[in-house]
Amino acid sequence: MPVASERVWVVVPAYNEGPVVATTVTDLLGYFANVIVVDDCSTDGSGQLALGSGAHVARHPLNLGQGAALATGIAYALRQGAEAIVTFDADGQHSAADARAMVQRLDEHDIDTVLVKTLNHGASIGGAVLSVRIEGDDSLGA
Repeated sequence: MPVASERVWVVVPAYNEGPVVATTVTDLLGYFANVIVVDDCSTDGSGQLALGSGAHVARHPLNLGQGAALATGIAYALRQGAEAIVTFDADGQHSAADARAMVQRLDEHDIDTVLVKTLNHGASIGGAVLSVRIEGDDSLGA
């Protein structure tokens, strides 16, 4: 499967994921051109490991939590011109190939949002993806 468009960004919040973050970034970069890891004040070098693996890295000076890390990463990606954003856990529990397959479905089926709930740790999504089409006038101001 080819690398996704340059307009697709993957946002990876990370807190003390040193043992796995480099592998996660490397896997993602096999499918996506742009990965931003938000180091949420890790004490184990997670940010440096992600940077060394090719990700863009933002660092919080205080641990602000996953929600704030996602907000930071999404804001960064949007400033870079992102048209689609994938959020992805740093701990390696999800498949980068599955994330790419979801983005491909967005393109192929004119879907605006794909939501996936992990039911089985480490399992591939295969053909089972819950998708939701959202239509409207962008009145939420996203």
